Amino acid sequence: MITIWALFCALLAPGDSRPPDLVELRNEKRIEGYVLYEDRERLVVRVGSREQELAMAEVATVRSVARTLKEVFARDDQLDPQKPGGRLALAHLCQSQGLPGEAEVLALSVLVSEPANQEAHELCGHVHRKNGWFVKRGTKTLPFDELAKPSKDFGSAWKLRTSHYLVTTNLGLEDAVGAVLDLERFYQAFFGLFATELSLYEVVE
Repeated sequence: MITIWALFCALLAPGDSRPPDLVELRNEKRIEGYVLYEDRERLVVRVGSREQELAMAEVATVRSVARTLKEVFARDDQLDPQKPGGRLALAHLCQSQGLPGEAEVLALSVLVSEPANQEAHELCGHVHRKNGWFVKRGTKTLPFDELAKPSKDFGSAWKLRTSHYLVTTNLGLEDAVGAVLDLERFYQAFFGLFATELSLYEVVE
């Protein structure tokens, strides 16, 4: 029997490339920044180092990471896990909204059950060769089939970044993406339950 030590490191660490949110007011003014808080009465957005509070009555539309992720997970809950097309559609949605981390994780989750899925590999930026798909790891390019398995070598660990977490793990692909999605779901659930009651601000840096 072979024993593999599993290492898992998760940090609450929003990505540096997180796109700005966009708030459009009824007077047609546009505000780009990060939406920190939103309820029925008010919205708080950070622009640079300053926070600006707006009455929701002034707001026409909001495009934010928080709203996008809420939509993504709500739609994901309705998907048939046996049909990867739905997850791929959500991955493309995340990519179009400037959320490459979530797009990659969702595409990788498809590759758990369909390791030869070309669309999912291409969305992740994997390289196709005659003997299969390969994944870039720094200066190296490693076989996807090997990386999908648990590994003793933490140097080839999965490094998965979402809007709120950075996860590094040598777990197998199924456990790795499952853990990342669970972390984001926990974040969503926590803020869904307590953000309004405690006036919790979104973690953006």
